[in-house]
Amino acid sequence: MPRSADLPIPDPFDPVSLLELLGQANRVVMALDAAATITFINPAGAALLGYTPAELTGRNWFETCVPEDDREKARAVFEAAITGEDLPRRFESRVVTRSGEQVLFAWENTSTRDASGRLAATLGIGTDITERRRIERAHEWLTGLAEFTPDLVAAMQADGEILYLNRAGRELVGVRQDEPLKPYSFEQFHPSWAARVVVEEGIPWASEHGSWAGDTSFLRADGTEVPVSQVIVAHRDATGVLSYISTIARDTSAVTVAQRDVRRLNDELVETNRQLRTALEVEKGFLANMSHELRTPLNSIIGFTGIVRDGLAGPVNEEQHRQLDMVYHSSRRLLSLINDLLDLAKIESGRSAVEAREFELKSMIAPTVEALRPEADAKGIELTVHQPDERLILHQDCDKIEQILLNLIGNAIKYTNEGGVTVEVRVEGDDIIFEVEDTGIGIPPQHIPYLFNKFYQVWREDTAKPQGTGLGLSISLELAERLGGSLTAESDQGTRTRFTLCIPITFTAAS
Repeated sequence: MPRSADLPIPDPFDPVSLLELLGQANRVVMALDAAATITFINPAGAALLGYTPAELTGRNWFETCVPEDDREKARAVFEAAITGEDLPRRFESRVVTRSGEQVLFAWENTSTRDASGRLAATLGIGTDITERRRIERAHEWLTGLAEFTPDLVAAMQADGEILYLNRAGRELVGVRQDEPLKPYSFEQFHPSWAARVVVEEGIPWASEHGSWAGDTSFLRADGTEVPVSQVIVAHRDATGVLSYISTIARDTSAVTVAQRDVRRLNDELVETNRQLRTALEVEKGFLANMSHELRTPLNSIIGFTGIVRDGLAGPVNEEQHRQLDMVYHSSRRLLSLINDLLDLAKIESGRSAVEAREFELKSMIAPTVEALRPEADAKGIELTVHQPDERLILHQDCDKIEQILLNLIGNAIKYTNEGGVTVEVRVEGDDIIFEVEDTGIGIPPQHIPYLFNKFYQVWREDTAKPQGTGLGLSISLELAERLGGSLTAESDQGTRTRFTLCIPITFTAAS
């Protein structure tokens, strides 16, 4: 193995190496002859213009890449150089790419001449500065805007050293317009209490969350305080490192009495909203904890009423049976209303977590449909199910899916007087689709956008007053979204209604 001292040392001026370097440079490196014909262009430069080197070599630069309205001026400069004038070593010009886009380039030029002093060739290196110019113009525009705004605008380093202070800010704190900012620290423009707010609260909060807003104060040159409403923004570079901090402050010393009243009323409104939220949380907690206290006695009423009505506790006459039957059905309706309210309270209080487990689809569909078949039979309508023949295993919350389907199928039966209700189940990719379609009275189109709102019910003159709480569909939508899915409705008034439940076959926390 050769020693390092024996290895050849590459010549840094090797022409081949230089050409390779120029070829890789992310700039246009180009040579023109005296006729402005392209004799060389590096591959990276040609690509910037949308060509390959072979497509540009031999073509006239002005005819190919100079905008038509710039050609006459560019040719005049080039022809003057041919006869002896020096080409500008640095200049900017527009260039047309193959796609027709015009971009701005900054050029560095050099040239060679023959023995008679005529231009023989030029070598130019061009850099696309389109984006840089756009940023510079935006910066100039923003700086101009900041200079003439009546609010204080400043930028500083994280340690408080001031980088920029606009005209209004200088006037406010008493710094001359031509005075350097270097000796000043941003903290010294605040009274001590406001400096603590900015340093201990404002800047740390902005650094962590992006921005901070609050009421502070600045010091005039004579030492008097100026109350301000201040915003602090933290700016980070592409790597996430804090680059600088900017702030905007508005003088609030001229706030009128009416404005102070508005602020006071706003504070009162915020407090009232806080109290309302607290009351709602207490209400949700109360309802969520009332399941046993409400359901248990009502289930007892239903159970014992059924026993007496059916004669299991002794004979009852026809009128007694009719009255007991009314009590039984009213109790069941009340239980349904309570269940809806408790389900809603449980969801809103965060106590309805998804409990995913593996189960077979058919083992869930069959009992769900059969539980509602007596209601369909009592109305003389068909209840049909279409589902995949193959054995399908879901990893989902079986109880929540069943609750949604019971609600959708139950509603379909309730609002269908002839024809039937069809439940279709199919797999689409990683999702399972449940469609419940009926041949009922349909839903007027103006009601569709509001169907899933809490307590919303469709009132129609040609039908009886709606029963229930108007919570079933709202609860079903909440459950569908918790399962990572969706629930939608469509209807043709007077003929049909279809609800579509789409959920992933496998539940994940990110669903």
